[in-house]
Amino acid sequence: MAIVRNRQVCPNLERGASHDREHHPPQAHPRRRPDRRHRGRGRLPHPRHRPGRPERLPHRRARRGADHRHRLHPHRHHRHHHPAKPHTADTKTADTKTADTKTADSKTAEDTASSADVGTVGRGAHYTDDGTLVTIDRTDQPSPEPASQDDIEDWINEALDVMKKNDIPGTYDGIYSNLMRESSGDPLTINMWDTNAHENIPSKGLLQVIDPTFEQYHVDGTSENIYDPVANIAAACNYAADRYGSMDNVNSAY
Repeated sequence: MAIVRNRQVCPNLERGASHDREHHPPQAHPRRRPDRRHRGRGRLPHPRHRPGRPERLPHRRARRGADHRHRLHPHRHHRHHHPAKPHTADTKTADTKTADTKTADSKTAEDTASSADVGTVGRGAHYTDDGTLVTIDRTDQPSPEPASQDDIEDWINEALDVMKKNDIPGTYDGIYSNLMRESSGDPLTINMWDTNAHENIPSKGLLQVIDPTFEQYHVDGTSENIYDPVANIAAACNYAADRYGSMDNVNSAY
């Protein structure tokens, strides 16, 4: 290469042509890495990246890209278009729990109704519309249905605990002997033929207590149901203690 008066000789001097440096600046080194913004070696930058034109913000490009993909693939739905459905198992579990609750409530209502029926009607008893007991002959009295010995023992022991807390005298043997004589161990026994029955205050329960006596000598902490074994025993022993000193002193109808 020869320089004459600030002029550069073009490589094709054999053709007799020369160019000024200002018209033909030197090209970039062939091994120089081109700018990443260029689309290829030796090409100009994309017009969007030329000086003087602001670039789009990254988040705007990202949003445009997402919209563009949605337009290209309309069958690809986003999650917010179709909200997730509730889990089937949880729904079934909630329904099952609701059903169980309703069943439990129904059972409680049935139990309450059964207790009310037991508390007002003894075995084989019938009442008129005004609540008067329908009396029968002694020979028509229903046979008792005794409870098991284990149940009777549990009832007497529980009644003795209540009696001890209320200072009511009585022993297991005294209670048991009177209980078996009066009702044969049937807690639903009701006398429908004697004088009390004709006066509409029949004797009820294990120890054959009439309603006025049960209400007067009822022991706190026991059921209000006269047919309840523990409540019946406790009230009868409380009456016997007031009238005879103790249930142990009772050897016949009292």
